Amino acid sequence: MKRLALSFLSALCLFSLNAQIKPASEPEFTEVPFYNISETAAVVEVEMAYASAKVRKPEIKKRWESRKIKQIDLVFTKYPHDFEDWLINYETLLQRRLAALQELDSSLLTQADIKWRYVLQTDCETEPEAKALFHGFVLYMEDYDYRMASIEKILIDRDEIEDSTAYAVLDRHPEWQSKLVVMDWTGSMYQYGASVLLWHALNIKDSTISHFVFFNDGNARPNDRKPIGKTGGIYRSPSNDIDSVLNKMFEVMEKGNGGDTKENDLEALLKATSRLKNYKEVILIADNRSGVRDLKLIKYLKLPVKVVLCGVDDKNPVHTDYLNIARYSKGSVHTIEEDLEDLAALKEGETVEIGGSIYRLQKGRFVRQDRS
Repeated sequence: MKRLALSFLSALCLFSLNAQIKPASEPEFTEVPFYNISETAAVVEVEMAYASAKVRKPEIKKRWESRKIKQIDLVFTKYPHDFEDWLINYETLLQRRLAALQELDSSLLTQADIKWRYVLQTDCETEPEAKALFHGFVLYMEDYDYRMASIEKILIDRDEIEDSTAYAVLDRHPEWQSKLVVMDWTGSMYQYGASVLLWHALNIKDSTISHFVFFNDGNARPNDRKPIGKTGGIYRSPSNDIDSVLNKMFEVMEKGNGGDTKENDLEALLKATSRLKNYKEVILIADNRSGVRDLKLIKYLKLPVKVVLCGVDDKNPVHTDYLNIARYSKGSVHTIEEDLEDLAALKEGETVEIGGSIYRLQKGRFVRQDRS
């Protein structure tokens, strides 16, 4: 290990002379069987192939722009285990990898408060085993919600989405034009909302989302200080730049993540529709597991609302608050599999079925019926 450490420091020195910069702090050295990242860690993986300094996904740098980096790990494999048997020019490879990181973001190599670690993986007895392990840099972000990091990972790596309802609904309704998207952006909706942004990113040229509006139910106010219609925590983002939308989502997340189980959906809808222009369709991306705290404002809705419900399952049938919003506004309700329209045409006592549940219109409001 001592020789490896000296070799690494030598590589840093050579790189410093050639590039006129160097990491601001001396790295720590450690050995592990294999490098493991916690699922809750806010990290960015700058991956390179075995014995290579080529960054596999250069676009990855977008994930740490404007973020504070607290630690960088440079991850290698200790293969062969005896340093004397190494065939790869170790110091040259280190310099090339540092140069590749510098090309992505030179500031990372000059910040004095970034902790550096050099990590050698030892769980490899053959070259194929070594090649199968991770190689490259791992950047740890400070004060950054890991759930947001997972959303960015979905956008860049196209990882599987936990709930693809919004994606599926937007995809099957290309006739919806010039869309104003109002999205519940409280803690339970972070993964679900990722599907909206992923769909928008993949269809950026013709997605026809003209505005995004995010609401967090009051910017972390105590529940007893959330007056109806004045709860706040409502933010607008232009839709033409994915990075701007993502930054706004992060800002809204930082300022609050909800509180109790009810949200200010109506306040967000009313502010969005009254202050913004140039849209034809109003889309509410809602959390089916949460009720609506300000349903009494429903009488002020002037435009049809298409309610896209995330989190509908056997344990969480469609929430009646959203059926009522759709019916009153002459809008519709959409789940991952169903579209429920013409709710406004229902008469007192009539029923409708969605998601395997029956709902009856009773005194002007929907009530879920137990199956006999």
